[in-house]
Amino acid sequence: MKQTDSAPLYYRRPAFVRLLALGALAGTALAWLGCGDGGDVSVARAVSIYSDDAVKVVTRLDDGPEPAVNWNRRNELFNPKARIQIEVRAKGGYSIDDLLEQARQTEGQKIEMCLVLAGTLDVMLSEDVMDYQSIVGKFGELLDTLRERKVPTVLCEMLPLIEEIERPTAKIAPAELNKLIRQVNAGLHGLALEKAAAFVFAHRVFAPRVSNRADSLILNQLNYGSENGIQPTPEGMRLLGQLFAQALHKAGYRGGRVLVLGDSIIDNQALSNPNERIAFLIPKYLEIELAVP
Repeated sequence: MKQTDSAPLYYRRPAFVRLLALGALAGTALAWLGCGDGGDVSVARAVSIYSDDAVKVVTRLDDGPEPAVNWNRRNELFNPKARIQIEVRAKGGYSIDDLLEQARQTEGQKIEMCLVLAGTLDVMLSEDVMDYQSIVGKFGELLDTLRERKVPTVLCEMLPLIEEIERPTAKIAPAELNKLIRQVNAGLHGLALEKAAAFVFAHRVFAPRVSNRADSLILNQLNYGSENGIQPTPEGMRLLGQLFAQALHKAGYRGGRVLVLGDSIIDNQALSNPNERIAFLIPKYLEIELAVP
C-alpha cells in the first residue's frame, strides 16, 4: 500500500515497526492463522481490521498538527502526570439513563476522554423496531452532557446478538432485536459526526462471527456452556480492548484518566478472569499504541 498522509496510521509506520507490533500482539504465527490453542487471535485480526478503518476519527481535539511521537522518547508519554488511568462505570442492567446520571456526576472532574458502549437494556425493553429513535435520542443527551463538561467522547456501536438464542425477557423476536440494533447504530454514527471525537464500528467487526458455532465472538452453548447470546467471549473482549485503544489513540489521547461508561457488555460478569476485563485490556493495548510511532 502506498504510504501517504491519508493512509491509516498503521501503514504509515516503518515496516520493521509494524512487524514488531504485530509480533507483540499476535504472539505466534499460529495465532495469525487461527490454528493455535487460542492465543491473541482476536488481536491479530484487530490489526488487519484497523487498516479497513474500523475506527473513525470524527473531529480533531485541537487546532494544531498531531503531536510527533519519537520512538527514542516514548517513555516521556508515561510520566507520573500522564499515566494511563482507566475508570470503568459499567454494570449489567444499566440503561442509558443510568449512564446519563453517571455522566452528570463528572462535573468538575478532570477526565481526558470518555468511551461509551451501551444500550443493551434499552433494546431489550423495546416493543417496536421504531423505538430506535427514542434510544438514539437518549444517546444524544448523554453525549451533550459530556460535551458540556468538555469531555471528548469515543462512541462505540452496539454489538449484534445471536439470533438463534431466544430472549425470554425481550418483547420482540431476536431477528427484530438485531434489526433494531442496526438502526440504533446508524443513528449513533450520525450523532458521532456531530458530537463525538471518534466512532468505533464494532458491529461491523463482530457480525461475521456471531452465531451458535464454537468460534463465535459472542458467548453461546458451545463456547460457554450456556445460552448467553449477548456478551463477548474472551477473544471478543480482547478485540474490543484493541479497538478501544486504537480509537482513543487516534482521537488524540496521550495519557490521563479515561472514563468508560457501559452495561453488561463492558461489565462482562460471565468472564471470571480479570485479565479478560476491559479495565485490564484497554491499558494493555494503549501502551502498545502509544509506544509505537
